[in-house]
Amino acid sequence: MMAVLSNDPDAPRDLREKSLRLAAHLLEYDTEVRGGAGYALARELLDSGAALKQMQRIIDAQGPSTCRADLDGVDGLSSTAS
Repeated sequence: MMAVLSNDPDAPRDLREKSLRLAAHLLEYDTEVRGGAGYALARELLDSGAALKQMQRIIDAQGPSTCRADLDGVDGLSSTAS
């Protein structure tokens, strides 16, 4: 998911497309975003980096993970790190 949010060219295209369609559907619950405008808005938010920025805000608000399983495999972190 982070590869899609980061606009990584190697990110799975099907995941990007599914993410855009889901985001479009959710955005179109706003009465000012209707008739297919949700997809264009979702793509704009993704391509501009705004979606990644918002995800980082959410991650930061949650604080660091204390779950060892979450830390395994993350660059620079492991369940043995202090």
